[in-house]
Amino acid sequence: MSMPERNCNPDQFFHATLHERAPGDVIDPAGPHTHDKNFRVSMSDQLYMTKHADEAQAHAGFISQRSGAPAHTYEVHPTGQVTPDLQQRQPGSFKTKAPVTVVNEV
Repeated sequence: MSMPERNCNPDQFFHATLHERAPGDVIDPAGPHTHDKNFRVSMSDQLYMTKHADEAQAHAGFISQRSGAPAHTYEVHPTGQVTPDLQQRQPGSFKTKAPVTVVNEV
């Protein structure tokens, strides 16, 4: 028996953040986009995302627990080049220096 696909849409990415977003909002990696100032990637010039909604939701739980604030998971659409995040051990982790557009909250 084969394992089900975790993500059948190759253009689908997910991003976890403490910030509330609406469909159509643009998240710019040049600004504080992911966490708060206590997190390494908060002021990075890159935005981190995954192909797997369950991984993004698990990350949202982690950042919510660390910050004490509610976190959100969004499906996002990159507007530029996306590269694999080789520092992550999970396959399906990516990063981009281009803005992403929020599609919807997961």
